[in-house]
Amino acid sequence: MATDSDVARLRQKYTGEPRAVALEWYRNNGLHQGLVPDATDWVQELLEAGVLQALVRSPLDDGSPVSAGTLCGVVAASPRSHGLTLWCRDADLPLLLARLLPAQTGPDISGVPWLRPWASPEEDLALGLIGRQARITVRVRHATGTGRGARVRVGRAGREDLERAHAWTIAAGGTPLWDESLPQRAEGGPLELLGRRFGAGEAAPWSRALRRAGLFLERMPDWRSRPPAAEELEGPNPVRLQPRAAGPARTTNGDVVAVTSSNGRGGYGCTTAAVVLAGALARSGNRVLVLGGDDPSNVVALFGNQPTPAFTGNGSVNVGLLPPDAEAAREMVSRARQWQYDVVVLDPGFQQRRLVDTSDLVLAVMPDRPRGGGSLWTDTRVVDRRPEHVRMWEWLDERSGAWTPPAPDPVQRLMILLDLMFAVYLAARAEDGDPRVYDPADAEEIEEWWGDLAHIAFDTDYDAAELDDEDYPDGGGDDTASTASVPEGTELDSWRADFISFLHPEGLRRHPDQWPHVASSWPERQRQRQAAGLMPGHKSEDEWWALLKVFFADVEEDAVATWGLALWEEHRSRWATALIRDENLYPPFDDLVESTEIPRQGTDVARDLAGEMRGLPPMPVIGVLTRARRDIDAQQLNDTAAAVTEHGLSGLALLPDLREWSELWGNPAGLATPSPRAAATSLALARAVTEQLPRRAKGERA
Repeated sequence: MATDSDVARLRQKYTGEPRAVALEWYRNNGLHQGLVPDATDWVQELLEAGVLQALVRSPLDDGSPVSAGTLCGVVAASPRSHGLTLWCRDADLPLLLARLLPAQTGPDISGVPWLRPWASPEEDLALGLIGRQARITVRVRHATGTGRGARVRVGRAGREDLERAHAWTIAAGGTPLWDESLPQRAEGGPLELLGRRFGAGEAAPWSRALRRAGLFLERMPDWRSRPPAAEELEGPNPVRLQPRAAGPARTTNGDVVAVTSSNGRGGYGCTTAAVVLAGALARSGNRVLVLGGDDPSNVVALFGNQPTPAFTGNGSVNVGLLPPDAEAAREMVSRARQWQYDVVVLDPGFQQRRLVDTSDLVLAVMPDRPRGGGSLWTDTRVVDRRPEHVRMWEWLDERSGAWTPPAPDPVQRLMILLDLMFAVYLAARAEDGDPRVYDPADAEEIEEWWGDLAHIAFDTDYDAAELDDEDYPDGGGDDTASTASVPEGTELDSWRADFISFLHPEGLRRHPDQWPHVASSWPERQRQRQAAGLMPGHKSEDEWWALLKVFFADVEEDAVATWGLALWEEHRSRWATALIRDENLYPPFDDLVESTEIPRQGTDVARDLAGEMRGLPPMPVIGVLTRARRDIDAQQLNDTAAAVTEHGLSGLALLPDLREWSELWGNPAGLATPSPRAAATSLALARAVTEQLPRRAKGERA
């Protein structure tokens, strides 16, 4: 049977990493991801492929050699399913960075587009794609002494290495682009130039070759015109690299882990998280019991009448239904501690959420977007390069939207009401010959029509009358359509006269001061609107300009202070004309607005997450983000996980939004044979749990 040291030595042959690092990796991860795991995220894989290809085929080369016994300057790699650490010698580091980081070389780009360095005295140098989780850590190995006295010290790359790389790039004829935090135009769209370098399936062997750097330290194949071949990547024992249940992620007997939503709401994926955790624990050799509440989507419904999955080794998953009675459910959880299970996963659902206080550890499940629908992980930074007058138009849009126009005078209101009434009148009279708008003997119906006058508004929206379309079924359509059914040859002037004659008694009674003027002038006004094709309730061009004249007077002082008098006087009319004609001014300038997602500080993210916690008992709580995006910045995630402890949480874990989770509802047997990325993410959740449970076993259990 292979010992830990044997396994670590085999990993060393592939990676070239120090023995202590290989041994620590195995003791922390086992073989659940395989001995030398591939990247499970496609962006991470693309980044690693781009890195190795940039080193092998760099156009930015002044002939400076790297040390012998390295893979283009890389002396070792430490691969993880979600990331990669590269080791290099201090003498090779500036040259390696110069060839990796993006630079303008004539019409071309050398290095990896969108790649940026992050360096601080307290942390390792990290190379990451802007706004993406994909990241590579760079560490330095210092060799001292010779023979039996040789020693290797591990160090950090720093800003001085970046400065040397910067100088080397300029000396070689390139213009560094990685000084700018935002992507530069020459780097193209997100992953565009990088993805263009690889055909279908070509990124995977490049990434795997970089992760297995130890295989190529003595002799590197010629990859300048072809990708690495599969046989070149097999190494001395490819069979032993395969994932299997061996190593850590075991727990102590009888522990209870409750999975519930962070704030008591449903729909966050608690049952999925409970089942995924159970599967990962079982693949690690644990005997797991899942107890679910009586909800429509509980664990019993997930497994249905299908047999539970068959796991290799001693691992297993069994399922039980919690009684609906609270006391009986508590008794079942208490008895479950004594049964022959390593861990009990409790999924009580909304109705029995209080059962979580019977557990040793709580997983508080929350969505990945608790910021009122906005992004939890990023803020949007907008770079607006549009001409100043275009930005002034947008400013006018915002001000007009918030502007309260003067109320229309009583005559205007009556005119608009008559326009709307007349549209219905035309359709009704053409259909049945009845010239009446309403029944003059029905006081309630009269009030329903004339009472709408109070709802008429005159604003900067295109429709000036905000009335119910059900009351005026023909008032919101094409005005020509409202007269389409009028018999040919009909004299509309006589219909207008009949209409006013019918309304005259009530109009004069309700509006004695305005009605005589309105009754005499409305027919001609309506005839002109009909000829102009204006719909009832819509403003004429003269009315628009009258309204906008008032608007301009109200905002002019602020406009001149913000944009200057010349710009204001020259370009406001074009904005007004577009508003009146319902034109869109902005498409020609859309390419001049660039939006970039900027990672938020981990402390801010942690604060938002802590704000989602409600009604949980005082015990260890791990926050679990379900349906999480797969491109969260790795360093940002680490910072957030560290910061949540200041808010009382014990840790933070992610369950990315993978198709495999939804497929479990039709095929729960997939828990035993997940895809590599599903296995890696679910194992990370299991490890977060098992790291907490031993602490409870040492006398901390309530």
